[in-house]
Amino acid sequence: MKKYITICLAAVLFGCAPQQEPVVSNAESYLATLQTLELNPKRYKSYQRYCVVIDGQMCDWLKQISHPEELRTLFWKCKSVWRAKPEVSQDKLQWIDPHYASLNLILYRLAEIQTSDAAKVLVDLRCDPKGEWDGHYSEAAGDAVVKCGKVALPFLREKKDSGVDTTRLIQLIESGATTGF
Repeated sequence: MKKYITICLAAVLFGCAPQQEPVVSNAESYLATLQTLELNPKRYKSYQRYCVVIDGQMCDWLKQISHPEELRTLFWKCKSVWRAKPEVSQDKLQWIDPHYASLNLILYRLAEIQTSDAAKVLVDLRCDPKGEWDGHYSEAAGDAVVKCGKVALPFLREKKDSGVDTTRLIQLIESGATTGF
């Protein structure tokens, strides 16, 4: 037992002990935890490794948030922070902006929850013009809605009745598609 304690103490002192995963319970704690990400690309062996580690950490943190309204709040806060940032030079464009990357991850987290509350928030976000849905960003949002499945149908139909075109997403879900791409 004494040897085990000595080894654990040495691991902590020399920085090789496994790090405790931060507790993320709401939008504010997620945004604060984003600041701890190691975004320096020189610390990673490859761009692929960089993306896997950064996205993995953000996904792990988002899995701790299970309240759809909290995820909605987080989505808009991430969008606001990302939009407020100055433009990045061309040589830095390939590296991850954690606030921008969080937007898609939040949508997929909502789809993963698989409740009507989460589906409603997801459809509301996807159909909100403030989301500035275009290109790949729009496709990923549609994919998240399709992955949500039949639980999203009532909310998509409601949006269609209010003038938002949700026809394609409804057709994909009704056909049994598991992806919106």
